[in-house]
Amino acid sequence: MVQGAAADDTQPEQQPEHPPQAQAQAQAPPPPAHGSPATGPAPAQPGPPAIPPPAQVGPPPVPPPAQVGPPPVPPPAHTGPPLPPPSPAAGTAVPPQYRPGVTPGQPWAGAPGQPWAGAPLRTTTPPPYPDCPPAPPRPRRNHTPLFLGLGGGALALLLVCALLGVFLVRTVGDDPDAPPPLDPHVARQVAAAGDLAAAAVTVAGVPGARYTGWFTDDDGDRVTVDARVTAEGSTLAQLGVNGHRLQALDTGERTFVRAPAAYWRSTGVRADVVTEYGRQWVQVADDHFGLDLGDSLAPSTLADVLAGEGVTDLPVPGATTTIDGVPVQVIDAGGLTVHVTTTEPRQVVRVAARAGSGPTVTGTRNDDGSGGVRLIARGARADGEFEFGFARLTPEEVEEFFRTLATRVQELRNSVDSQVRFTLDGAITLAPCTVNGCRANVTVSNRVVSSSPYLSVNRPVNASITTSMTLDGRPIATCTTTKSMRPNGSVTTSCFARYRIPPSRNPRVHTVRAQASTVARALVQADIKALADDLAKELARNRRHRATPTPTPAGTAPNAPSGTAQPQATRSAMVFPTATAPSLTPAQQQAKARVEQLARQACREVARQPHHTAATWGTAVHKRFAELVEAEGGNLHSEVSYLRGRIAPMRYNPYFGRMVWPAGSARADVVVGADPLRPEFFLDLKTGDEGLKQDWYDKLHRNLPAQYRNRQLPVFEVRC
Repeated sequence: MVQGAAADDTQPEQQPEHPPQAQAQAQAPPPPAHGSPATGPAPAQPGPPAIPPPAQVGPPPVPPPAQVGPPPVPPPAHTGPPLPPPSPAAGTAVPPQYRPGVTPGQPWAGAPGQPWAGAPLRTTTPPPYPDCPPAPPRPRRNHTPLFLGLGGGALALLLVCALLGVFLVRTVGDDPDAPPPLDPHVARQVAAAGDLAAAAVTVAGVPGARYTGWFTDDDGDRVTVDARVTAEGSTLAQLGVNGHRLQALDTGERTFVRAPAAYWRSTGVRADVVTEYGRQWVQVADDHFGLDLGDSLAPSTLADVLAGEGVTDLPVPGATTTIDGVPVQVIDAGGLTVHVTTTEPRQVVRVAARAGSGPTVTGTRNDDGSGGVRLIARGARADGEFEFGFARLTPEEVEEFFRTLATRVQELRNSVDSQVRFTLDGAITLAPCTVNGCRANVTVSNRVVSSSPYLSVNRPVNASITTSMTLDGRPIATCTTTKSMRPNGSVTTSCFARYRIPPSRNPRVHTVRAQASTVARALVQADIKALADDLAKELARNRRHRATPTPTPAGTAPNAPSGTAQPQATRSAMVFPTATAPSLTPAQQQAKARVEQLARQACREVARQPHHTAATWGTAVHKRFAELVEAEGGNLHSEVSYLRGRIAPMRYNPYFGRMVWPAGSARADVVVGADPLRPEFFLDLKTGDEGLKQDWYDKLHRNLPAQYRNRQLPVFEVRC
């Protein structure tokens, strides 16, 4: 800031750039008030006689050049309360109008050429100055002596005010600390992101939800849906597929379908097992219908999508409409069309997606720090289509839903697994066979795909082998045995049929035939008990969740200018377990310190921009943090998610058109250990106001490998 000496009673020293004529004009009395004619010379003022200006020394002054272009724009008139006096620089005098006894608003009668000593305001609009009248057009060179005598002083004052205004406009406008102006379209996008963030908090807090609508399957056929879902993703749905009425049950780890035999026949199931399929619950692949019901409909998944988990692009607001009489705002969030209530608390009423491909321009965004605006081009949209109405289940409906789920779990005792295929190893052998009986020997092999959970967890295949035997076309025996076998392995079983062929004088030929069919039993008794126990524990957690107040939505993060927003001092604090403070080895302390350094680097490199919301800025920081941790390698592992003792990576959801974490999984930003399945401790970076919670800590340990679930491994929180 340029500072000059304030005017005082001392005659200023003549400056080369100010000709004597200007000084004479500044010392001239002010002109009469606007509209009052000059009736004569001004009356004499009391006080000491005026001191004549010093004689001119040197060549005559050069007159100012004639004005070129439009007259200077006067600053806006000050209509608010009187401005506080400017703070003078050290060693300078206070302007007369700000001295005691001087009324604010009087014109500053300081010497021409002396700048105002006050600090310029940090604003893009110059502040008004006390009683600076609008600047008239600059007079021509052939001024009359009367004009010089009466208006010269006012003209000099007006020119000084105008020049000060232009000086401050240029100074403040070029201030590198000032944030760039936010484009109006981007401002609406930021507001829409805040609405989605608030709706995400509401969705994450529901104890259960109901979805009604439809989606398209892999063949493009529309499947109708009426589903109820718990907070953790346990799902029971009524489906309509090509005229067939089905039930679908998703327990989190497994998906079962109960359908008539005609449906299974239409899917190509073998004729020898289609009847069995029509009588029982049948385990199918999670994406049997194209849509993974548990993962896609879990409220936690929808909340992550609404909050922009893993996405840095801003949503695009659309029109305002009504659904069933409820006013809603339509928002495009990365290809998803979300209908959010316009009143608090923000709630999701409907969510939909339409298939499409190719980059789509959906909005604008300010370039970081430049103030410019660029277009936002999104990638491919979702591959599948759906439209679901969303409603919160009441506590009474949640309790009834859990009772229904418990009943359905008990019905899984005789369920079969459609994901296992069986073949007979050669023909069935009949030996030995006598007049008193015959034994049928059956060898079967199973085949599972490489992505089957049987292989990923080394789970045995439980084969139910049914052997039917006839003698001369008459049934004589049916044997059903269950054999445990390795995935992609084989097993042999036998069935013995007792009969008696009496001796005869005329020998005749008798025929014994045997047929075998095999299905894989999805569950054994131990599995049923485990599912029932898991469901009871989920109900207990759901009740605790309902008893906990829902947090207030944070909405849009405060907008901080990129030039002034400094990263907070990063600190880490062990938050869990809270009872004891574990001691770390020197190597562990070194790893912890290195992670803190990487967190500081990520926060420093990702500057918070005016268009950032809490979610988009946090996503950008976490993305950079993960890159730094991955590059570090060694015993540091980034973005590790656990589910039922296994690593659960992100999976592409074709309906949301993005990668999502599996429902029910728990993840930590950094795992320290030789292997993620052998963790020593965890670190988690938090960029928002909320820290880690006990529920998250319990969920993390509940999903760790069995040998670590009760070890209470420490978690250190890293703040940014």
